[in-house]
Amino acid sequence: STKRSVIRPLPLGITPNSASTSSMTRLSIALSALLLIALPSSATETQPLRLISLTPAISETLIEMGMAEQIVGRDQASDLRDVPIVADYQRVNLEAILRLKPTHVIAWQDSLPASLARQLNAFGITLLISNTRSLEDWINSTRQLEQALGPANPVTEKWQAGFDQLRTRFADSDPVATVWVIWPKPLMVVGGQGFQSELLALCGAKNPFGTVRQVAPTVDPEQLIRAQPALIVGSPEARTQIAEWPTLAGRAYWSPDNDHLSRPGPALLGATATLCEQIDNRRNNL
Repeated sequence: STKRSVIRPLPLGITPNSASTSSMTRLSIALSALLLIALPSSATETQPLRLISLTPAISETLIEMGMAEQIVGRDQASDLRDVPIVADYQRVNLEAILRLKPTHVIAWQDSLPASLARQLNAFGITLLISNTRSLEDWINSTRQLEQALGPANPVTEKWQAGFDQLRTRFADSDPVATVWVIWPKPLMVVGGQGFQSELLALCGAKNPFGTVRQVAPTVDPEQLIRAQPALIVGSPEARTQIAEWPTLAGRAYWSPDNDHLSRPGPALLGATATLCEQIDNRRNNL
């Protein structure tokens, strides 16, 4: 059997959103919990893994790691029909979690209820938190997840190598002004923060809103028109909205077939390769 480790839970009484926590304490929490630093534990070395996933991307990641049979609970959006639901986009059902007697609950940092760490800690359940605010954060979190769970099929190094190859391929490419529209009303675009901004840069795109230090700033149509993008990325609904503005109606537009670019998971690498191809095609036609 593979020796496993568990993750240091957040200290009791402290949550990631605590306004009174000092900067140094928050840094300590980020290092120990959000980046999933593993610590040895003899108490769980022989205990069978029972995992609860609170986001679809985490469920997909666990399946990719060969751990589908260890998933005993899930969020409503995860596509695991025979696995009990313990959460939806509004709340996490603690009683349902406890009934399943999990060894680990795994959640995204940005969708984590503030009290969940303290509640699970009280029942001796390990909470693993995946940080997805940047590509590096996500890769590091997934690597530490592998170290904690000891999966049969580690995936992190393969993903890291794939992103590195794309980055190298487009490193010296001519920049293509690309606006990524996240939502049409109000008009929200990818700004200069977050992993989606990194994906644009990785593909050799120049984001006109890349200097805005927000993940998804709201802009007005005039700002989008002044940006004069060579390519617009967004949903079909956003395309319909933008088509109403004559100065942008004829712009090159690409709509992804799925939401794989919006969530870090096993499909993100392939989706990024497709994004890069679309940007490169536009580059070759300028």
